[in-house]
Amino acid sequence: MKIRIGIASFMQESNSFAPRMARTEDFDVRAGDEMVHFFSGTNSETAGFLEGCAENGWEAIPMTAANAISGGLLTRECFDELCERILASIRTVRVDGFLLALHGAMSVEGFPSGDAEIARRVREAIGPNVPLVVSHDFHANVDPSLLRAVDGVSGYRTYPHVDQRETGRRAASIMARVLSGERPTQWWLPIPLLLSPQSSSTFTPPLLPVMEELSREFADAEGSYATLFCVQPWLDFVPVCSSIVVTDFSGQDMSGRLRKLAEHLWTLRRDFGTAWLEPAALGETILGSKRRPVLISEAQDSPTGGASGDDATLLACLLPYADELKCCLYLVDPAFVDLAHRAGTGTFVEGTIGGSLDTRFCHPVPIRCMVEHLSDGEFTAKGPAFHGRTFSMGKTAVVAIGKLRIVVATKPVMMIDPELYRSQGVEPGEQDAVGIKSPLLFRPAYESVSNVVLHIDARGPCRGRLEAVEFEHINRPIFPLDDLEWAPGVPLRIHRSDH
Repeated sequence: MKIRIGIASFMQESNSFAPRMARTEDFDVRAGDEMVHFFSGTNSETAGFLEGCAENGWEAIPMTAANAISGGLLTRECFDELCERILASIRTVRVDGFLLALHGAMSVEGFPSGDAEIARRVREAIGPNVPLVVSHDFHANVDPSLLRAVDGVSGYRTYPHVDQRETGRRAASIMARVLSGERPTQWWLPIPLLLSPQSSSTFTPPLLPVMEELSREFADAEGSYATLFCVQPWLDFVPVCSSIVVTDFSGQDMSGRLRKLAEHLWTLRRDFGTAWLEPAALGETILGSKRRPVLISEAQDSPTGGASGDDATLLACLLPYADELKCCLYLVDPAFVDLAHRAGTGTFVEGTIGGSLDTRFCHPVPIRCMVEHLSDGEFTAKGPAFHGRTFSMGKTAVVAIGKLRIVVATKPVMMIDPELYRSQGVEPGEQDAVGIKSPLLFRPAYESVSNVVLHIDARGPCRGRLEAVEFEHINRPIFPLDDLEWAPGVPLRIHRSDH
């Protein structure tokens, strides 16, 4: 009888400083064949699951995929409803294994680790003898209780993320070992460290040598599947930490290697620096740059981190230069989009823009502009991250003020691919400056446009200068909020006991 593997996903990255809690309507939910059609051929964990099933000769049973852009903690009602959709599909069919895509930093009312709770519920639904393997984002906040419910964890090993599909395929490799009768051990070592996304690329120092050591010390081919998880840094509760997780089939003692890797990362902690720019200096800095376009990372308002995308700080800085500098930027403002659509292309409109969804960190900006382009806001990512995935900004308008172009959207999307602009008739490569609400994930797709990046330091839900973030509840001490001495302890070793 053919082996049947259930496939599902429930993914959202939570941010304690987001303007509101996440609700069911924030999630894109797909089931069955629709799920296969949406993810096949994309750079996603689900695509990797499907490919892994095909390669192993398993029958893939697509169940439910619920995915949302980063945002606030999930309401309990939202979490319970979406969990039940997955659990209801489990009850309808027999499976021999289950592959589940989780972000790893989802938090819920009542559950600091929503990922651990969904893993517990899925385990309860499939029973003790069905293997369960999960995938995690690089920025997961791994709770050891999750490791007690699963047979393996496969995590991203890149940031900017370009290995989502590979991560899914690795999860299928772990599944194949478990189905063949091998029994894994989970290892978990917490590290009291937050890293700014702007400075923690896995492709450059200081993190690159740590990732190279991870690859040397833990080899998939030898049955040791390891991931360094640099936790999402805007979680303000207990427990929060970076960690190293290993799903090991070799039977060897991993504790020494884990401590050595953690010590290596810790010795580099002060090297994760970023050159921050005050917003007020932005215009003159662009004018003084000999290499253009300049990419402006306004990451404090990054939708990929949980912000609303409506911070108009960049617009306020660029407006005085609208006749000198050719620039494009992105803002979320549903009311202004409606105004532009009612007026139609070629007409002038005026009003305030931005600062309407999250009023804590910025103010609306008054403008008079011409409506240049209107659309439904859909585009498909062509860069390495999330390649092939279709995104929707909702109804969208492009408005013009001098040489300045503002793409105004109804809802936030991952701002990681120049296709966002190109789909609206704006070519980023022809600009003097391009506004991007992302700390680092945009870099691979924008590589052909420019490698000149300015990082704005401004208040917001995703402020990169972590020492300035107004934490109240996070476990202390933790670096860089505290200057502490630390040495790794004994890693937690977990065997799932309910086989």
